[in-house]
Amino acid sequence: MAETAEPEASEEVQAAFDTGAAAMAAALDEAREDPSLRDEVAAFFQAQRRLIEAQAHHLHVQLRQLHLKTVSDVVKLALLLASLVALLALVAAVGTMVRDAMNDHGLVIERFTAPPDLAARGFTGEALAEDLLGRIDAVRRQANNNSITVSDDVRSGGADTLKVEIPQTGLSLDEVNHFLHAQLGHARRLTGEVASDGAGRVVLNLHLSRSDPIRIEGPSDNLEPLLQQAAERAFAAFDPVNYVLYLRSLGRDEDALAVARRNVETARTPFELAGALSLDANSTGDRRRALMLARLAIETDPKQWGGWGEAATASADLGHDEDALRYLAALLKVRIRDQLRNHRLSMPYIFRGARTRMDAAVGDFQQYARDLAVKVPNDTNDSTDRLRASAEALAGQHDCNAVGRALLLAQAVGTLSPATTDLAQSRLARCLNDAPAALAAAQALVAAHQQALAKASANETSRVEQRLQTADLPLLAKARAMAGDVAGGEALIATTPLDCYLCVRVRGQVAALARDWRAADRWFAEATRQAPSLPAAYAEWGEARLARGDLDGAIAKFALAHDRGPRFADPLKGWGDALARQGRWSEARQKYDEALALAPAWRDLIRARAAAGRLA
Repeated sequence: MAETAEPEASEEVQAAFDTGAAAMAAALDEAREDPSLRDEVAAFFQAQRRLIEAQAHHLHVQLRQLHLKTVSDVVKLALLLASLVALLALVAAVGTMVRDAMNDHGLVIERFTAPPDLAARGFTGEALAEDLLGRIDAVRRQANNNSITVSDDVRSGGADTLKVEIPQTGLSLDEVNHFLHAQLGHARRLTGEVASDGAGRVVLNLHLSRSDPIRIEGPSDNLEPLLQQAAERAFAAFDPVNYVLYLRSLGRDEDALAVARRNVETARTPFELAGALSLDANSTGDRRRALMLARLAIETDPKQWGGWGEAATASADLGHDEDALRYLAALLKVRIRDQLRNHRLSMPYIFRGARTRMDAAVGDFQQYARDLAVKVPNDTNDSTDRLRASAEALAGQHDCNAVGRALLLAQAVGTLSPATTDLAQSRLARCLNDAPAALAAAQALVAAHQQALAKASANETSRVEQRLQTADLPLLAKARAMAGDVAGGEALIATTPLDCYLCVRVRGQVAALARDWRAADRWFAEATRQAPSLPAAYAEWGEARLARGDLDGAIAKFALAHDRGPRFADPLKGWGDALARQGRWSEARQKYDEALALAPAWRDLIRARAAAGRLA
């Protein structure tokens, strides 16, 4: 009805205006003919003026009412939007709670009971639960600090943190949160009771959901060790993987190995068994047994990274570098979603470690440095490990000044262990071709690990001995020979294993320094047989051929090394040196340029390039 009324009102107004206009025209005509009508015309215009003023007032009132209606509509819309935002916020909060509840795998410590005599001494059930909470959380933090994985949180079951009321429901978000965690979560709940026999002894009974009961007993006048034992055993049942690493971080290697082997025995599925076998391999000092366990883990579940990673580490420790490279390449192919839940966040860190080890194996030290610089989640790499890797990457590029700066910085902040310092000093000395300094650093490194061997547990003794045999003694043997004691180098390297890639390579290098070319060829042939896809032995064989004056033979070996490691600068420089000695200066300059792109700070290379440039 209102819509049909408006056009009618408009027609009336229009008619009124039309009538008024005609009347004014007639009045003006009459006034010009008859002056006596002028007063009446004046009165008529006054009446018209009042009408216009009234109409203007009426229009002003209508506009004000329209403005008020618009403001009212805006306010209503704002209130509606605010309600919608509040509703969406509530939905988002509940959605977040649902997500958190579904991902809740934590440990919840609930009720504890205590006998009256202990309660009278302050050991109430609430106090015991709070004490145990703190102890378990301390174990958890220690484990996390020494693990690539992160244990789930430990919390009290009585924590009330959120008290926002949900309108017209009588519920709080805290109550909804508790309900969702109870219905959708996977948290494990720990309860317990303490009983006293009245004769000075107490029994702690702990009940962790989905685990066997835990019983601990001891004297009631010294609860401290009992509570610590209870905390450790509860954490062991909650997170058996990180409990092993917790024990190792405290130097309790035998206990760690025992727990790792018990985890293998109690594994219920192939998935759990593969993880337990990997952890057993990680915990045992016997590197050959570790390799066997890692291979069993791979056979049990090849989709998990642990078997591949432990097989690579054990192979590297044994000196089986070709196998280590193969295992690392397989590790990089696993999928994150196939891993243990607590390992998934750490997989970028694990992948980065595999890539840097492969970079070093093929001599791509520029890529090594780039991979090392990549920021990844859960980066547990401490400053000592980072310096060790950084020094290796810089030394591989023959950037001696950078190696020296890194070493000085690390020594200034005090992050280096003696063995790591000695290893960095050795790399710096070899970079500078300082044979006496390299010998001193190698001797110090061996002495440091021999001291560690004297203090090692029975389980760790094999691991330290293996490192001495396949890494430290070859380094010392080479340093002795380069410092002039060739016979001493030969005697020392003869004590190392024959199935060790570095050991056989050093045999070839020492033989070359003794100018026993037949022996050098034999040992380098064995090294390339053990690791046909790695470039180091080919490059060192080329250096030996160059030293004896076999320039074509040297070029052939350098070409093979370059094929295995196309971003390894050393074969390219050796190739250029052989070409220069043949007087092929333009070709030598080309090889030097290729090498300089990979090792721009290498001083000897810079000088050789300058000489070739002048003579080309």
